[in-house]
Amino acid sequence: MMRLPFEEIQQELRRILLTRDCPAEKAEMVSYEMTRNSLEGVYTHGVNRFIRLINNIDDGIVRVDVMPKQVNAFGALANYDGQMGLGIVNATFAMDKCIELARGAGIGMVALRNTNHWLRAATYAYQACAAGMAAICFCNTTPNMPTWGAEDARLGNYPIALSFPRAGGNIVADVGALPGDEHCVSQVFIAINMEEIAPTQQTDAIQDRAVAYLLGSSPVSSGDRISWPGQRAVETRARNLAEGIPVDERVWEQIRRLG
Repeated sequence: MMRLPFEEIQQELRRILLTRDCPAEKAEMVSYEMTRNSLEGVYTHGVNRFIRLINNIDDGIVRVDVMPKQVNAFGALANYDGQMGLGIVNATFAMDKCIELARGAGIGMVALRNTNHWLRAATYAYQACAAGMAAICFCNTTPNMPTWGAEDARLGNYPIALSFPRAGGNIVADVGALPGDEHCVSQVFIAINMEEIAPTQQTDAIQDRAVAYLLGSSPVSSGDRISWPGQRAVETRARNLAEGIPVDERVWEQIRRLG
């Protein structure tokens, strides 16, 4: 396992995306977010998944030349068709629309259909936090697990992320993961304007008390560390920025041969 600087990894991913006629702005966004996922310790949805993305582009499954198209809208709600575009680009677009709606109505919700793997649900939860808003993001999957008492798969392990902006560190819970290659999926994004509910100082105080209560839990074993949702990602980010992002040499060589 070798360690590489963030900038070197992103530059190489961006270069390869551009060879697939990906528009420069989209190549910048996708390469940044995939590198960021590895930076923050979500290695399965970062550099390690890039080869699969390029294969999907080459096979015509993922389209780099489209953007979400509005299907319907009413009040704080909107529905978009992702047109099988890049999952990261589509999801970022959808959360931007949510934030825009929430600034006017206090809450915004966007449903996105016919889209592709968004990589990490927390990405869009963090996006809302950066705008000072709480968020809920979830996605469907192909059936991969049975319901209670059944033996055939009818349900999925639907990923969901929930987040709250907080001065002492955003609280972000990212639960579940999209299995394998997921295409033509639907996703829902909700942004909540926290400032419309209560002053920031008040909501921060409530969250600080909740975090303190959580950290006061009894450890499973003596010496075990207890953390709040999102804390370890911040620490992993700092370590990988200082030391370099861990990358498997074989994966990196395969990536470099893509372009």
